[in-house]
Parts: sequence; structure tokens; C-alpha cells
Amino acid sequence: MVFSSILKNLFQPEVATFEPSVTSVTEYPITEYQPKYFLADSFASAKSKLQAWAATIPRSFQVRYNAYTQRIEVLDSVSELQRMVREIKSEIVTLEDALGKVSVKVQ
Repeated sequence: MVFSSILKNLFQPEVATFEPSVTSVTEYPITEYQPKYFLADSFASAKSKLQAWAATIPRSFQVRYNAYTQRIEVLDSVSELQRMVREIKSEIVTLEDALGKVSVKVQ
């Protein structure tokens, strides 16, 4: 009995187009196999749709991913924003320096 339900869900799952607004409110029973799968055209498409959907969520703060610390940072105060500006300025200085060195090599 259990094996037949596994096979049924394995070979005949309900597949729908990935739409975050639908996916986010779809309920799944915790005592059964996943009855529905959401399929995106590509990872890039899923990422783009998810980012667009997340931008519609009302919130009083912003977040960003810090690749150096591998953490999500909450930008909800002036001091956090000032710190971010300092970091970006530092990155721009490094980028300008690197561009100058590459330009010298090319000439």
C-alpha cells in the first residue's frame, strides 16, 4: 500500500509553473508525499521571479547579502547604511586602482 502511493507520486506528480505568489501560499500535508511540484524554465528564471516577488513584500527595512561574511545583513538604521556606504566606497577605490593598472598594461 505504501509502496504503491510512493510510485503514484513518483511517476504522476502534479506539476505547475513556478510562480512565487502561488508557491508561497500552497499548503502541503506533512503526513503525505509532496502532491505538487513547481517547475521553472531555468534557475535564472526562478531567481528572477523570486526576487521580483520578494520586492512586493512590504517591510520597513532592506536586506543585502554580504558575500565576504556569507550573511544576510539587515539595513534598518543610519549607522548600518553609513557602514555600507564606506564599504562600497572602499570597493570602488579598489576597482578604480585595478582599472588603472589594467589600462597601463593594455597601452
